[in-house]
Amino acid sequence: MPTPGSEEFYQWFESLEPGTPQYRKALRALAEANGGGDGQAGPPPRKPADSHPASWYERDPTGYPDGESGDDEFDLEDFQIESVPELLSKDIRPPEPLITYDGRSLLHEGTSQLAAKPKIGKTNLVMNFGLAIASESGRALGKAEVQRHGRVLMLNLDGSRRGSYDRFQTMTANDPDGAPERFDILHGAFPEVGDGALDLLGDYCTEYPETELIIVDTLQHLRPTSDGRRNVYHEDYEFVHPIAELGRKTDTSILLVHHLNKIQNGDQLDKVSGSTGLTGAVENVMILDRARGETKAELSVRPREDREEDFDLEFDGQVQTWIVGDQPTPSTPEREEVWNVLRSADGPMRLKDIASAVGKKSNTVSKLLDGLKTTDDMPLEKVGRGKYEAL
Repeated sequence: MPTPGSEEFYQWFESLEPGTPQYRKALRALAEANGGGDGQAGPPPRKPADSHPASWYERDPTGYPDGESGDDEFDLEDFQIESVPELLSKDIRPPEPLITYDGRSLLHEGTSQLAAKPKIGKTNLVMNFGLAIASESGRALGKAEVQRHGRVLMLNLDGSRRGSYDRFQTMTANDPDGAPERFDILHGAFPEVGDGALDLLGDYCTEYPETELIIVDTLQHLRPTSDGRRNVYHEDYEFVHPIAELGRKTDTSILLVHHLNKIQNGDQLDKVSGSTGLTGAVENVMILDRARGETKAELSVRPREDREEDFDLEFDGQVQTWIVGDQPTPSTPEREEVWNVLRSADGPMRLKDIASAVGKKSNTVSKLLDGLKTTDDMPLEKVGRGKYEAL
């Protein structure tokens, strides 16, 4: 142990886990060095001016309840201890997912971390989640069912107002209800954790108790600056853990958008950038895996208290939205050309207008439309005499 009170001591002290025997021993040594002859830890140590700021996790820096210290200050009555039968006798509700598909939980309640490579489409994915939850009755990802509708707040800290405008305009263009008013979005700067971020988010949930989801895109913008002296796992865990605690206290689900690292082998959670402290502090981890230039992707969902699931997604560039499940595709280039014209239309199209758009005769296009419907099983309907619409 370095000499208590020295700069080396404070640097070493920062690397210790609060509450451990070594941590308590260091506190007692500091108390004795400061004249506290009873061997009990005194007030938290003063750090030199250039050392790391106080712990990001809001707790007493001594690691003891109510700012007190020493083994004799603990009392079993201060802790919730119960037998297994007592626990089982409680009326504890099961977890309620926000979004499901085919009877499987796609977006779980609690705090989730969604990780993907840059420019893969994760912002479009979380925007789709938000639009569906904030709507009165909308679906997510084309087919997924929303189980809990309510208010949504998105901190779009990586994006611009122009980018959000373009995305939302395209994503809501064909929605008969338009953009939901319960979806709030923030751009620009926002405080970091430990500098007011959690208080502001808590205030929002207090003002809008119907809030179901908070989206942070991306998580890195809330991270306090590190001086590089502390254990990386401890820093990561103490950064994310209070965010998850906020979600539990306000009964609000939080979706943290993050990045993958360059590791592609081994366990999927090892692909998430940062230490395991980031994934260990949240209830659920989601990984969006998509090859560059491809429209298909896999969404892996790894919850702490439910079964693991994998979902096939396909990106629809026409509406800037991911679609869940295997998607039918036209079987020939000619049918695909007709389908693209019909899908991009603002409503039903007349047969002769479709024919004009693709430069073919009406009877040829009629056969192509019949093949799209009966053979390729594409979602289109004949909505009137000579009128067709993509669903």
